[in-house]
Amino acid sequence: MEKSPSNSSETVGERTSVFRQLRGETLVILGIWLGFMAWTIGVTAYLGYAEPAGETVELVWGLPAWVFWGIVVPWAAANVTTFWFCLGYMKDQPLDEPETPER
Repeated sequence: MEKSPSNSSETVGERTSVFRQLRGETLVILGIWLGFMAWTIGVTAYLGYAEPAGETVELVWGLPAWVFWGIVVPWAAANVTTFWFCLGYMKDQPLDEPETPER
């Protein structure tokens, strides 16, 4: 059985480095997502159910405090984190071999 040219050790090494980079980025994205999910669920559960019935709801910028701290703030923080991740952490890696110009 012959080896195809795409199975050379150089190509496998390049794919491995790309795979490692993508796996690392995926784990960071998953960790960020889990962190914001925990923040949203924890804060909304704590602040949303903390008020006894019949008492006035605390407002922040015209929104109930549990909505502001549990939804608006993590949403804004997630947007900032996404911009940081995309512009500063994520790396562009070629997936194919670069084409050499014909002379």
